Amino acid sequence: MAAPRFRRYALSLLAGILGALALVGLFNRIVDPFGYYRDVSIQGFNAVKTKFGRFERHVKPSIVAREKPEAIIFGSSLAEIGFDPSNPYFTDHGRLTGYNFGIAGAWWDKVQCYFEFALRHDTPRRIILGINLVDMPLVDCTEQVAAMGKPDLASLLFSASAFRASVRTVLEQRRGRPSHTLDGRFFYGRGQGAAERSFVEMFARRLRGTSCPLRGLDAMTAARAPVASPRRTLDLAGLRQVVREAVARGIELKLVVYPQHAYNLELDALCGADVDRWDALDQMARAVAAASEGSNLVQLWEFLTYDDVTGEPVSPDMKLWQDSQHFNVEVGDLMLAAMFDRHAPGGPSFGRRVVPGSQDEARRRFDADRDAFIDAHPWFYPGLRKLVPR
Repeated sequence: MAAPRFRRYALSLLAGILGALALVGLFNRIVDPFGYYRDVSIQGFNAVKTKFGRFERHVKPSIVAREKPEAIIFGSSLAEIGFDPSNPYFTDHGRLTGYNFGIAGAWWDKVQCYFEFALRHDTPRRIILGINLVDMPLVDCTEQVAAMGKPDLASLLFSASAFRASVRTVLEQRRGRPSHTLDGRFFYGRGQGAAERSFVEMFARRLRGTSCPLRGLDAMTAARAPVASPRRTLDLAGLRQVVREAVARGIELKLVVYPQHAYNLELDALCGADVDRWDALDQMARAVAAASEGSNLVQLWEFLTYDDVTGEPVSPDMKLWQDSQHFNVEVGDLMLAAMFDRHAPGGPSFGRRVVPGSQDEARRRFDADRDAFIDAHPWFYPGLRKLVPR
């Protein structure tokens, strides 16, 4: 008699466990806390996705492969925060569907592989790709591309972390906010009034463990970097490959060197970290020109300057910047207008297209704009001194 009772008990226990797992899976499927399925949206229940950011590396490729947007943004968190994929200039006034495929913390190796994944699963007509003035070597993306777009469904539906995320998503509907827009843009710290603290923390991290003497900070002047500096040849094989693929597929590609807040540029000058900037830009311009073979589909742009956009005063209610590197969508909109508004009278007022041989003049203009801006804004250096650890 004991054996049948034990068997019934074991079967009942197993059925209970399986039933509980099924309910958890159904709950996670409906709430969809990471925005993977995107087919059930109930206001006050799951419409606000507060936990999408925790799984974006797995979900964004799947969305791109499934929805096949015609205009895509690639890059790190700088692109993910700053570029609105629904911007009218970027989407050709709504004629193209846009998606922000930027991923927080993605360096060149990841960005190139996301680019290759998208081209394997989609036929975009327009791309923005954010870059830094660093090596961009050719990366073997075979394994990474094969793994993208295949989230672990067991983790999405049955894991404890997914269940906790679902519960938090439901509980945070009224007082929480989404981490991203549905088309992939990251809100980050927008509206939290923490910009000033972010500047201080980022500058402290940047200067920690360096030998930067910050000469000129008290004198309110930065020594000019030498016009000629030892040339370091950048590895741009990956950049050239991206350009060739875009041209071969007829994709309009804008390569964007990210803007920086003027205080970050000034620290470059104070620390002597700007000496290779113009040579790096020239190397990139020549690589793009050679790989594109005269095609105007691919353009390289930079937005490094001192003006009222990059030099917004640091305060808790900053509108244009979240810290010294992360620009808000208002800045991104100006950049998109410069790159895509072909009918703007007088041309773009923010940013410039980088072509081979233009860097000497660009540097002279940069230095003149810096001098003029600092002269016209006496608060600039006192404000910088408050943000830099002494």
